[in-house]
Amino acid sequence: MQRLNLITFLLVLLVLITGCKSKSINDAIITHVPYDVREIIHQVQISNDKIMVFYTLDDEIEQVGKPKKVKDILNVAFFRGSNEDGWELVGHNGWSKFESKDMETYDDTFFFKEDGAKKSIAVMYGRIYNPNIVRVEIGNEETEYTEA
Repeated sequence: MQRLNLITFLLVLLVLITGCKSKSINDAIITHVPYDVREIIHQVQISNDKIMVFYTLDDEIEQVGKPKKVKDILNVAFFRGSNEDGWELVGHNGWSKFESKDMETYDDTFFFKEDGAKKSIAVMYGRIYNPNIVRVEIGNEETEYTEA
């Protein structure tokens, strides 16, 4: 009788564990992003199975060999999956930053494999602090400029 109870308990536990896989993108952000996410700013649906999530975080960075606490860092994460099958974090967790008194910009390139082929998505994002800046264009002489 004890053996039957133990087997029943283990089967129920197994069903609960496999059935509790986080399916929502918000749960995936909490689970897979290695930072303490302060706020989710915006989500961009890239395709049926790809979402880019912009968020803020607090972290400690090394500056001139000393740790420095930085608050309200803007970052992006790239996820692939679905609410039915679950979401996986694709790409790295670092960032490249430019900052001035007027604005800050970040740029990242996310590399991933799709159907065996290597692919990438380049992302540039940031914040404007100067209220006199009313329009931002991105690009260069080769690609021409477009409004961000």
